[in-house]
Formats: sequence, structure tokens, C-alpha cells
Amino acid sequence: MLFRSNVSGSGSPAPALGDLDGDGDLDLVVGNGQGTLSYFPDDAFKFQLRTGSANPLPHPLSIGSQIAPTFADIDNDGDFDAFADFCTTERSRGVGGPADRPEAWRGMAMMIGHWELRGYGMWWLESRASGDPVGRVGIWHPEGWPEPELGWVIYENFEGNGYAFEASVAGRDYAYQKLGMKTLISLISPDNARSITLAERLGAKNEATWTSPLGVESLIYRHPGPKPVK
Repeated sequence: MLFRSNVSGSGSPAPALGDLDGDGDLDLVVGNGQGTLSYFPDDAFKFQLRTGSANPLPHPLSIGSQIAPTFADIDNDGDFDAFADFCTTERSRGVGGPADRPEAWRGMAMMIGHWELRGYGMWWLESRASGDPVGRVGIWHPEGWPEPELGWVIYENFEGNGYAFEASVAGRDYAYQKLGMKTLISLISPDNARSITLAERLGAKNEATWTSPLGVESLIYRHPGPKPVK
């Protein structure tokens, strides 16, 4: 990611990225050697300094020297627990499972790191009604993947409510409109009938098979280019 010239810092600046304003884009927080934090939200890929009431961070904030921000889930919202529970089931086999909690933790850390390395990744989904975690959807392109993938996982007891379709349409629009991608694939296990049905509903067509670096065989579903999905 390239930052515009209006993003600056002094005294050993230490940047961190996180979605502070909840718009799906990664915002920039910069710490420095003077022990203060600066906030630059992403506005159409332009990072503008926000001060005063426009700054959601506690301010004034100073620890004296050498502040290096990082982001973590400290609100006990259950995102990791739901993901770890899913990873223990046979339903996770198509995404590298089953896995125990330590392996699930590393998997979640990898997905967070994907945002840092690629500038895009997976969004965690929750129910508007209850706030419960229901799964994840996003753009996934780790090393060894043939090209960017539109992927989705919906947890047990939340399937059949349209979450995957709604979020996948939004994620694909984001990839096309904001990231400038022209097409996407979805890699689907041959026995995953639900995901095959969803891919076809999204207009994707099976074009080939592919074997991952871990030896997992998948069907490659090619999505259409940018256009509305009804």
C-alpha cells in the first residue's frame, strides 16, 4: 500500500492499520517517538489527519515516548470462540480443518495478517438482530493461490438466511469497485453442494479443478466481471 504525501510522522513513526470507523476500509494510526498517536482514516484511499472531535482515539494521549500502536479484539464479542468451534467440526475440512484452538488462533491471526500484506481480506459477519458471529466472507489470496478468491464460511445454525449471498455480493462489488479487480474465483470442495449452489447463484461457472499446496482438490468457479447481481 502506498500512502499519500499528506501522511507524515516524526520521531520514529510506528504505523498500524485497523478499521476504526467501521466502513470496511483500513484506517491508519501512527505512533511516534514523542509518545503521541495520530489518526488518518481511509477516505477513498486518501489518508487525511483527523484531530479534535473527529479523532475517535482518546486524546490528548501521551505515554511519554516511543508509542507503537497495535489492534486487538478486547471487547469479548465471541468472534474467536465461534471461529474456533467451527474449526473443530468436519464442516471446516474445506478450509483446512478440523483444527484445535491453538491452530484456529493461528488461522485467525493469518487472516488478520492478510489485510496487512494485501490490503484486503476477510470480513467477520454478525447477526444484526443478536450480534452473534455468523461467519466470514471476503477476498483471499495467500501465497500459492492461483489468483484472488471470493470466499465464504457460514457457521452451523446460520445457514439458509441469505448471509453468504448478501455478503458475497457486497464483497465482490468491493473488489471490483474499490480494488479495481476484473474477475474473481471461488475454490470449492467438489462435495460442498451448498457452496456450489451459491456460486452458481452468483453467476460463477465451473471452469477447472485445482489442487492446493496442501493437496486439497477444489473446483475453480469463475465469477463474472463487474455487473449487478439480481
